[in-house]
Amino acid sequence: MLKLPTNRLDYPVLFTGQILFLLLGPLLWADGLASIGRIVLVVLFLGTVIATTGGSRRFVLFASIPAALAVVFQESSNAVLHLSGALLMSALLLNAFVRVLLDVFRHRVVSSSTIFGSLSGYLLLGSAFAMMFYALEVAVPGSFELHGRALTGAVPAAQLAPVLSYFSVVTLTTLGFGDLLPASPGSRSLAAVEALLGQIFLVVLVARLLSAFGRESEERP
Repeated sequence: MLKLPTNRLDYPVLFTGQILFLLLGPLLWADGLASIGRIVLVVLFLGTVIATTGGSRRFVLFASIPAALAVVFQESSNAVLHLSGALLMSALLLNAFVRVLLDVFRHRVVSSSTIFGSLSGYLLLGSAFAMMFYALEVAVPGSFELHGRALTGAVPAAQLAPVLSYFSVVTLTTLGFGDLLPASPGSRSLAAVEALLGQIFLVVLVARLLSAFGRESEERP
């Protein structure tokens, strides 16, 4: 049976960790900063995701292996290993998203854990797609364009990840600023899937929360 988070503090911690990662990521990926800062941030981020969504020590230990490989591969100069690291990280984040989603939908009463879990799931979805976009740009340079120029070359290599994280958030929330655009069939399809899943997530989540609120009201004496 799938074990899911039971500590009510797990989701607030996960949500806070993701917000800090989004805020600090672009700063630590800036040119001139040592890679150790990026490594520490990624390790803390993945560690928080795994620890708060694992549900059991066995799963945490098991998930730590691909997480460690993802971090090591991401810092590799070998293109294949670097791409593998991005794909591993994306898979870990998607797994965490599914586990959080299943847990939130099992809550019979809406609590702070339900709210933070929902928000965390939404951000995990965006983070997973950010790594997919990054992997696509690494595998097929020019899959994205920034102000009409191929993204690879328009920004330093170290800035690709935070730039595509920004693109993922913009796509997930359907803001569409227009500065960064998908420029290949693969990137357009992936962006469309993310935008669609983001809207479906919000619609289904709101319906689920309202249903739980209604059930809670009916059960009150």
